[in-house]
Amino acid sequence: MATRDHRLLARLVRIPVKAARTISVRRADDELILELEVRRNGDAQTPLEIPLTTHLNGASSTESLSLAGQEMRLVKTLPLVGEDDNGFGWLSLPGDGNPRDNVAFFAYGPARPVTSLVVGASGEAADYLALAAAPDGFAGQSSSTVVPDAFASGGAPLTETAAVFWTAPLPAGPAAEELRRFLEDGGQAAFFAPEADGDNAFLGLDWGPTEDARRDEYFILDSWDRADGPLRDGIDGTPIPAERLRAIKRRTIDGEAAVLARWDDTEPFLARRVVGRGTAWFVGSRPDYRWSNLADGDVLLPLAQRTVIAGAGRFDSGHLEPVGSPSPSLAGRPRERIDRYEGVREAEERHLAGVYRANDRLIAFNRPPEEDLAGAVERERLDPLFEGLRFSFFEDADNTARENVSRAIWPAFLIAMLFFLISEALLCLPRKAREAYHPSASPRNPAPTV
Repeated sequence: MATRDHRLLARLVRIPVKAARTISVRRADDELILELEVRRNGDAQTPLEIPLTTHLNGASSTESLSLAGQEMRLVKTLPLVGEDDNGFGWLSLPGDGNPRDNVAFFAYGPARPVTSLVVGASGEAADYLALAAAPDGFAGQSSSTVVPDAFASGGAPLTETAAVFWTAPLPAGPAAEELRRFLEDGGQAAFFAPEADGDNAFLGLDWGPTEDARRDEYFILDSWDRADGPLRDGIDGTPIPAERLRAIKRRTIDGEAAVLARWDDTEPFLARRVVGRGTAWFVGSRPDYRWSNLADGDVLLPLAQRTVIAGAGRFDSGHLEPVGSPSPSLAGRPRERIDRYEGVREAEERHLAGVYRANDRLIAFNRPPEEDLAGAVERERLDPLFEGLRFSFFEDADNTARENVSRAIWPAFLIAMLFFLISEALLCLPRKAREAYHPSASPRNPAPTV
């Protein structure tokens, strides 16, 4: 009923909205955490109230979103009722001119424990990292610590691990290969500046020598990316208080990588290297009070938790696929669409978004993110597209011709305007008063005064 009312409302009032896009789906025990993006076209100055309908396992609910700008991101937490290990749903917005982008589908599987691994010698750095990776009260999260030799000998398999926090010298040999495979499969790894020097690099990156701050001075975090990376602002715009970070020791990050945070002397503090589906982060200090106050948690806690959440997403990412993608999980498997969204269905199945069942798996297919971006077509590609049709372009040459015509006509209009202004001024001059004439009036016999 709610969906039908929204469609009727959309016919009466044109709503320039694009549907919410599912960015990520994560299950935490008996809750489903959805990260969404809602975009709109047209005027973004006026706040717009948008009804958003959520369908989950046959139940639906509607809420109102206030979209103040061109786009917004939000996190929805949905309670999961029952003991089903798998489920699906979709989020829909009122209809507009393009019905294909008014819905975003999602699916989920059984709950998984979120585990993290800290690699390093026992001490402050390893203890604080283990605590930041699995704080008290964070249900379903746990962490363990191993020394580098145990990791290198295969004593810590990474198949069920979300994130790795490395405080030792960079890995080499079998340990480096294991970490590389872990990253390519979608895992996350954060490398912190080690106390001991190492001769090996990893992913083309290495640590520079340890630097000490001058007496009574600190290395201060001066700038960081507030829109990307683990130090980005929250969804509600709340910034990370990274300016509180102070360090008396640091190590530079040598090699080609994307820098997302810098010290006050422009040296990198946080760098990113993408490997396959995963990401390696390099942090230029360590959570040890002999090095910095990174252990205070202002920077370490959001950095660690966002790394863990991103790594845990690889276990749920198999339930989300873009339309038309050659998914290895569906190779040779028949699939059946199981959602009941009343949308566009006249296209071929491989071009339709929706929730499909493939054997015992549920996979939600959504339109690719690129379809929400406005693109440009080169002039050379238009001739074959419009072959046999008459069309014309509004180009700079036409604008130049119009400007030349306007320049030629403008002086004539200016002269005519001046002529009319002068004529109007002459017509507005006061007339000279005429003296009244009386035939009987003379100097001796003046006209009678009335």
